[in-house]
Amino acid sequence: MRRAFQLIPFSRFHKRVLFIGESCKTDGARFSGYPTSLLERIGQLKGFADLLLLHLDHLEQITSNFSELISERQTVLTNHSAIRDLMKDMLGENPSEHQLNELGLELVSHIRYVERTVFQRIQTVASENELNEMLRLAEKARFYEMHQL
Repeated sequence: MRRAFQLIPFSRFHKRVLFIGESCKTDGARFSGYPTSLLERIGQLKGFADLLLLHLDHLEQITSNFSELISERQTVLTNHSAIRDLMKDMLGENPSEHQLNELGLELVSHIRYVERTVFQRIQTVASENELNEMLRLAEKARFYEMHQL
């Protein structure tokens, strides 16, 4: 199914999160311009943490608006809890390669779930006004610019 244009800012941001998630993984793909050493990868994640946590809040807000997404929302909340816990570990003292890898795995898995399941479902149940409200939320949060960071 083609992505509703109102969700594109979120999907573009997800692409950025996928790149960061892959760079966090021990055996993840390495992309030009992304750090490779452990300290650099942790630094990148620390610089991105506030935006990522804001994005998680927005996804929770969006999924709460649809009674048809009860199951998907529960999965999102569970995944977000795991991501927040792993982020807390990474932002603490002495984060490890193992912790960074675990976070990378969780980020990549979660983004794929949101894109393939949650957004597909939203597109089938949301009205045009609801989709437009999501676009306004994305614009207010400046997700168009965020994906380019």
